[in-house]
Amino acid sequence: MLCAGSLLVLVACQPAWHRIPPPPATAPQRPAGHAPEIEKDPDSGVVLARSVLLHDGEGGSVRDGQEETFWGDGTPRSSRGFEIGVPTGTWFSWWPSGVLRSEQEHPADGSPGRLRFFHPSGELRAEGLAGSGGSRVGVWRFWRPDGSLEKTGAYRRGQEDGPWEFFDPAGRTIAKGSYEAGARVGVWALDSGEEQ
Repeated sequence: MLCAGSLLVLVACQPAWHRIPPPPATAPQRPAGHAPEIEKDPDSGVVLARSVLLHDGEGGSVRDGQEETFWGDGTPRSSRGFEIGVPTGTWFSWWPSGVLRSEQEHPADGSPGRLRFFHPSGELRAEGLAGSGGSRVGVWRFWRPDGSLEKTGAYRRGQEDGPWEFFDPAGRTIAKGSYEAGARVGVWALDSGEEQ
């Protein structure tokens, strides 16, 4: 049996993107046949959101199951899954036109998952890894609406950190350098061959 202090030590050792909060005094329970909460536009009656909240009896609540949101015309806006408050599965969001806007994977082991963003045209805009809170990690790539590669670079804890390279629409390198904790550092090579 673990005491509360032992649990806190275990939690403190987890990386930020994998931190598990201590359970509330009264943990939320799944009641049999719990129904989704529905939010509607008061004027049109269109459903804007549908989700299930589990209440802990002390004023707190967590999401559980599938949460869906909708644009004012009723088309899907987002779809996200939760398992007693923990993000699960693949999350999606859409532009008002119905074109996919983003897609984020939430691996069961809590490791960073693939996150992709799309331009309103449907072309891929950005792709890389992110923790469940959306904090970018590792190498990311970004594209222009025409599909040409715009830049690539590394993130750490949601900030640019490491080597970056920028490209013109023809694919030629126009700038190259490094970031540290979100700030440009060191010498940067620019298209003119100059160093800055």
